[in-house]
Amino acid sequence: MEKKEEERLRAYSEKRDFRRTPEPGGDARPGHKQPVFVVQKHDAKRLHYDLRLEVNGVLKSWAVPKGPSSDPAVKRLAVATEDHPLEYAEFEGTIPEGEYGAGEVTIWDTGTYRNTTEKNRKSVSVEQAIEHGHLTIWLEGKRLEGGYALTRFRRERQEQWLLAKLRDAVPDPQGDPVAMRPHVVFTSPVKQAFDMARDLTKKPLGDKNHFPMPSHIKPMLALPAGIPRTSDDYAFEYKWDGIRAICYLDGQHIQLESRNKQDITHQWPELEQLGNIFNSLPVVFDGEIVALDRKDRVSFSLLAKRMHLSSAPTKAQRRAVPIVYMIFDVLYLKDRLLMGLPYRDRRAILNQMKLSDEKWQTPPSYTENPQALLEAARENGLEGLIAKKRDSDYRPGKRTRDWLKIKAVNRQEFVVGGWTAEKASRECGVGALLVGYYDRSGRLVFAGKVGTGFTREDRVRLRQQCDAISTNTSPFAGSEDIPAAFFVKPVLVAEVEFREWTPKLRLRHPSFQGLRNDKNARHVVREVPDSAEMNEG
Repeated sequence: MEKKEEERLRAYSEKRDFRRTPEPGGDARPGHKQPVFVVQKHDAKRLHYDLRLEVNGVLKSWAVPKGPSSDPAVKRLAVATEDHPLEYAEFEGTIPEGEYGAGEVTIWDTGTYRNTTEKNRKSVSVEQAIEHGHLTIWLEGKRLEGGYALTRFRRERQEQWLLAKLRDAVPDPQGDPVAMRPHVVFTSPVKQAFDMARDLTKKPLGDKNHFPMPSHIKPMLALPAGIPRTSDDYAFEYKWDGIRAICYLDGQHIQLESRNKQDITHQWPELEQLGNIFNSLPVVFDGEIVALDRKDRVSFSLLAKRMHLSSAPTKAQRRAVPIVYMIFDVLYLKDRLLMGLPYRDRRAILNQMKLSDEKWQTPPSYTENPQALLEAARENGLEGLIAKKRDSDYRPGKRTRDWLKIKAVNRQEFVVGGWTAEKASRECGVGALLVGYYDRSGRLVFAGKVGTGFTREDRVRLRQQCDAISTNTSPFAGSEDIPAAFFVKPVLVAEVEFREWTPKLRLRHPSFQGLRNDKNARHVVREVPDSAEMNEG
C-alpha cells in the first residue's frame, strides 16, 4: 500500500484492535473497474446507516442517522467519518463490546456508482468535489437507484453534510426505502457461506480457484435403484415431484433454466426476490420447483396448470397454484466453482446460507434410516428418495451411481403415441392416452392405455393438443392392434403413476398426472432399478 493510502487509513486503524474486532485490517487490494458503493446498517449505540463510496483506493464514509431517502424533498444529515479500506464494502459481522462502533453491521444495499459532478459544464473529479463540498453521483444498487447529492454545510471535527435525492427519472417520493425495505440484502449467513466456500476450494482446485459464473449447467441425473447396500456412504433427500430448475443469479438478474435448457424464468416470478438475499454476489443453484395443494402436499397435477402457460402468470394464477423452489445444491458462489467439491461440502455451504422463505427453502438431508424415510415419502405422497454419495462431485448431465433415485411409488414419464375417444367418438374428449417408451434400438414400445387421472378440462385440452399433431400411422413398433385408436406424432410427454408392470410389460392401473414440457420425448426410456445398487436384504 502506498504511503498516502496508509495515511488515509491511519485513523481507521488507530480506532480498532484487530485482535478483537472481525473488521478487515485494510490490506492493499486493487480497485474496481466501476467504483462501488455500499450502505451498511449499523446497529451500534444508536442505529444508523453508513454510506461508503469507493474513491481512489479507499471508502469515503458518512454516517446517515435516518438512512437515505428516495424523496427529493427530504434531506438527510450525513456525518463524515474516517476512510475505510475497500474490503469493508463486503464486511458483515458483530463488533464486540468495548470496541469502537460496537454492534451488528449488515449490508443493506450495495452496487456501483458514477460521478456526475460538474462545474461550469465541466466534469469535476470525486476528490475535488468532496474537497469543494458538493458531490453528485448516480447510484445503481438493488434498493437505491438514480441521482443523489452530498452537500457540506458545516466544517467541524466531523464534517456535516446533507444527503438528498435528485429530481431525475427515478424518484420515489411515495416510499422511504429504509422504512419500506429495512432488511439487509447480503446476510451474514451468505457471507459465512462464501468464507466456507473460499476455504474449501483452495486445495481441491489448486491455485486456479477464481472462475467466471457458468452460463449453462446441465443438471446431474440419478440412476433408478433400490436402497444401496452401502447406505452409510450416502446421504438421502426426498425426491420432489416438480420441475428441475437450475437457478442463475448474476448480481443483477435471475434466470431459471429447465433440464432441457429452456428459459422458464417468466413462469415463476415469485422467485425473483431470491436475488435480494445475495445482492451483487453471483450464485448458481440446483433445485426443484414444486406446487403445493391446500393441504401443503406436493402436487404435480397442480403444477402442470402453470407449467404450460405461455406468458407470465397473473396474480390470481399465482394464488391458485403456490410454488416453492426446493434448493438442494449450490454449484457456484461469487468466484468459486463448487462442482468439484464433494457433496458433503457443497451441502455444508448450502446449509450455511439458511435459505428459508415462503417461496424457497433448503429441504433436509439425512444420513440414516433410509427405509423409514422411504415409508415416510410413501405416506406423504412423495415420489421417493434421492441417495447421493457423500464424497461425490457434481457431474453435469451425467447419470451415475453417485446419485440414485429410489421410488416409493411407480411413476415415470411416457411418450404419447395416440389416444382413444370418450364413448368411441372422435367428437368427444380424450378417453385414454396410448403411451410408450423407447428401447435401446430406438423403437417406441407400446406400454398400455392410460384412462384415469383426467379432469374434464384435461380431456378437452388433450384432445385439442392431439388433433394438432395427428398422423395416419402408428408410431409404435410392431403391429399392435388398438381398436378405435387415433395416432399422433410422438412429441408429447406424460407423467404417469401406476401400480406395477405386468409380465408382458404393460402398465397395471396407470393414472395420468400431467404433461411435461421439460424433457425430450426421445429420452424417455423404461426405468428399471439398477440391481447392482439394490439392497437385497
